[in-house]
Amino acid sequence: MRFVIGFLTATLCSSFASAQPAPEPSAPLTRSNVVPPRLLHFEQANYPSRAEQRGLEATVVLVIAINSEGKVTRVEVREPAGEGFDEAAVAAAERFVFEPALRTGMPVAAKILYRYQFKLEPKAPATQTEQPPMLPRVGELRGKIVAGTPPSPLVGAKVTIRGHGVEPISVVTTVDGAWLVPNLDPGKYVVEIATSGYRRVSELEQVEEGNVTAVTYSLETSDELPLEVTVRGAALQREVTHYEIPRTEMLRVPGTMGDAIHAVEAMPSVARPRGLSGDLVFRGSAAEDSLVYIDGTPVSQIFHYGDLSSVVPGEMLERIEFYPSNFSVRYGRAMGGIVEARLRQTNPDEKYHGTAQVDLINARISAEGPIPKLRHWSFMGGVRASYFDRWLAPIMRDGASSEDGLPRYHDYQLYLERRLPGNGVYRMGFIGANDTFVPVLANPTNWHVPRQNSFGHLQSQLRLPLSPLVDFKASWSLGRNNSHIAEDDRTRNTTYTLGTLRSELSLKTASVGIARIGTDTLYAPFAVKAYSDRKSAGGELASIYSNAPQLTQYDIRGVYLRPSVYAEYEFAPSRRIDVTAGTRLDYTKDTNHFDTAPRLAVRYVLVDGPHSTVLKGGIGLFYQPPDPAQTLPQLGTNGLTSSRALHSMLGVEQSLTKHVTLSVEGFEKELRRLQSIREDGSGNQTTENNGRGRVWGADLLLRYHGGERFFGWLAYTLSRSTRKPATDEPVELYRYDQTHILNLLGSYRLGRGWEIGGRFHYATGLPYKACSFGLFNSATGDYRCYGTENQRRLAPYHRLDLRVEKSWVWPTCRLSAYIDILNAYGRYSPDKAVENYDYSGVKPLSRSLPLLPSIGVRGEI
Repeated sequence: MRFVIGFLTATLCSSFASAQPAPEPSAPLTRSNVVPPRLLHFEQANYPSRAEQRGLEATVVLVIAINSEGKVTRVEVREPAGEGFDEAAVAAAERFVFEPALRTGMPVAAKILYRYQFKLEPKAPATQTEQPPMLPRVGELRGKIVAGTPPSPLVGAKVTIRGHGVEPISVVTTVDGAWLVPNLDPGKYVVEIATSGYRRVSELEQVEEGNVTAVTYSLETSDELPLEVTVRGAALQREVTHYEIPRTEMLRVPGTMGDAIHAVEAMPSVARPRGLSGDLVFRGSAAEDSLVYIDGTPVSQIFHYGDLSSVVPGEMLERIEFYPSNFSVRYGRAMGGIVEARLRQTNPDEKYHGTAQVDLINARISAEGPIPKLRHWSFMGGVRASYFDRWLAPIMRDGASSEDGLPRYHDYQLYLERRLPGNGVYRMGFIGANDTFVPVLANPTNWHVPRQNSFGHLQSQLRLPLSPLVDFKASWSLGRNNSHIAEDDRTRNTTYTLGTLRSELSLKTASVGIARIGTDTLYAPFAVKAYSDRKSAGGELASIYSNAPQLTQYDIRGVYLRPSVYAEYEFAPSRRIDVTAGTRLDYTKDTNHFDTAPRLAVRYVLVDGPHSTVLKGGIGLFYQPPDPAQTLPQLGTNGLTSSRALHSMLGVEQSLTKHVTLSVEGFEKELRRLQSIREDGSGNQTTENNGRGRVWGADLLLRYHGGERFFGWLAYTLSRSTRKPATDEPVELYRYDQTHILNLLGSYRLGRGWEIGGRFHYATGLPYKACSFGLFNSATGDYRCYGTENQRRLAPYHRLDLRVEKSWVWPTCRLSAYIDILNAYGRYSPDKAVENYDYSGVKPLSRSLPLLPSIGVRGEI
């Protein structure tokens, strides 16, 4: 039995890092400067015995790191296949030997994608007098041709084999880009490849007696666009505090039910939000101080109500980028953190793929593939809807009130994509979501929807390399957002049309740096209809404790415009150091105010090599303009300006082993000009820029990654977040302060398609204020607080999530069945304190999930 293994399928993404030895600064980066690695020694993998007995075939995509000597230093599984194939492929790839990548003629380290294919071939029929196998006296030459980034098979390419004293042999590549020439005499042969639109290839290959020579060629387009190569060296990086969750891990984090963006909640610096809110709280900042983007478009929320699912399915994501602080100047208008969900490109294999998933919470389906009769165009789309309220509401009806509700949601996505020459791409699509609350009781009295939200955005992105040294990116979006909030008799309905335009021009400066200039503009006409107090608290609905509230009907319309420009330069004069310096200029039309935000980030490789030590630090200014409603005369206050934060951090990254890294960061945020609410003796409220605050702490992340069977991490954050609402008020703990935050998680593949995992989460209880005592007021007939309001804490929050998954893999499809158990031991964790009517005490309340098992099935083709 024979099997075909291994096709080199990628020539890597562009990087402009310096590597050893570095080229002269005057040498431009062109196709002639960069040569990808070439496989010299191929190692056959052992076919997994059980998979062979069951007749299974598979393909494993690996990421292979190659040093400047051509030796393999690290192998990671990018697209696993299970059933023992992953382990066999990694073991073989670790014994590969390459001719190293070249940059301006000098060997450098590189990282490549490698597709390992396991294929069974039929056994020859046995005979009664079976002879022992004889080693053939001829050899075989076979290979594969790919092109583009990501690499895809090139069909119909002509391959010609020429040798001394041998007539030329011509073959044409098949649908998977493969070609084969058997029964060749040992010797050297010239392999020529000629196909329209690509540069001609002529390579000398050696055929040995009794062996198979397997080669892969990645063709370059015939124009002068740059070759895309990832060269490992002193990598240029914009953010010093940057956590990225790879695709191989984000869909397998326990307790997420396969929802990738939930993996962010298990990273360092992420505090526990109030139950079912779906908020993201970073480093002691309020949820509204952080921004969430989907491919450059800001969205009002990334999670649906109830915090069970995100608005983007994981199978459409390439990666999740998370910046808890000290982010690049390309992001602004936020003092907290940034989360950006990056959508992946469609599969380049010109085949149709689909995914369907059903569990106790929701169901979703997605599909992608080429668009018929439109060359180079493809599509990707999906839809999801929840239904857990339909079976959970009857369970909760005993003891429920007419005000209790459960979330119900749906979302949808559709994108069209065209690949352009030189790794360019154009994408246009639509994304939307709708969330509402439905009552728990079947026929509630006086039911009103407490909160409702929906959005829909039309997006477009363009990535266009203009030359080997210049790259251009642009994106725009146009969408509509609707929000409804109700509290007591007060209501507020907001509708705004959000338009965004982003662009960035990058210029490589020889081999030591990259300069970027960009624009980032928001334009939003809005309308606010409210039934609320005459003077509302900072544009929000006034507190139910307002004295003698006078409810008024409002109908307000306006436009807010927030343009900005930014520039930054990444400088890496050596392999050990890189510096990023930039500044951002923002204008806020509703406050008529300019904000200038300079920022600096530095990374220094203290110890280079397999056990590297990297020091990093950053400092910068960050501004957040007030919410538009806070500046309206009818609901807010005139004269407000942007709040300001000074972020600083210092940290170290240590590579402990091949798979284990340790990162420790200390951080501080000094907050100024915070909006604070003041109330006069008549009950009127105004907002001022007099507040101050401070957040400080440290993050620790011990992470195991890149293994074939296991991944996991320990994330711990120690922090303190305080606020001083006004100069004449004392410093107090902020409502999101959590001293200790711990996440411990891991997932392990047992083999035969089985995987188990768990996550334990702990957080210090949230602070709250409580009155020390109350007295009965005979004039009003109720109790009033006559004591001091002291800060106290709720009980700590902790929860254990478990996940078990079983997968079955066939050549054309994959089926998985899983069970996610959220809050496995049924911990009741309060997140709110309600005072008794007479201020004699408080009652802790929890909106966190009870013990919730979710059984699901997922199919992929």
